[in-house]
Order: sequence, then structure tokens, then C-alpha cells
Amino acid sequence: MMNWGQIEANWDQYRVQVKQKFDKLSDSDLDEIGGRRDALIGKVQERYDCSHDEAQKQLYDLESAMVQADHTLADEKTTAADAAVIGNAAKPGGA
Repeated sequence: MMNWGQIEANWDQYRVQVKQKFDKLSDSDLDEIGGRRDALIGKVQERYDCSHDEAQKQLYDLESAMVQADHTLADEKTTAADAAVIGNAAKPGGA
């Protein structure tokens, strides 16, 4: 599972995904949250009128989706890098 510290440290990057998942959160809500997990859970509870447990479950689902997206992106970067290495090796005089 993704370390929440990574999300908090890169909040500007991840807030787009949070906004997509929790569209009832305003930009000012997201500014106020600032990547803090407990603040996000509280705002989700407030905006969606749900329990703490339900808000945590929804956040867990979002984290899982973000981890999957990060793994897919990493796999694509690795595949592109591997293709470049193979391409260079196939060229005359390549490494």
C-alpha cells in the first residue's frame, strides 16, 4: 500500500484524483486538507454524511486505485526504457 506520507508530500499531484473521487469537496476544502489523511476523512464524513468507517473505506478504495495507477505508470516507464535499451543494442554500434 502507498505510504500516506507520499500523498501528503505530493498533495498537489494527488489532489486531482481525490477531487475526482470525492467531487463534493471544494477546492477550498482540498486546500484546507493539505494532504492530511485525518482531515480528508473528516471532510468526507461531513460532505457525504457518512460514518468514520465508511469514509475510511472510501479513502482506502482511493488509495488502492492510486497505487494501481502508480504501478501501471511505472510499468509503462520500464517498458519504454527497456524498448529504448533494446533498440540501442539492435543498432550497429549500439551498446
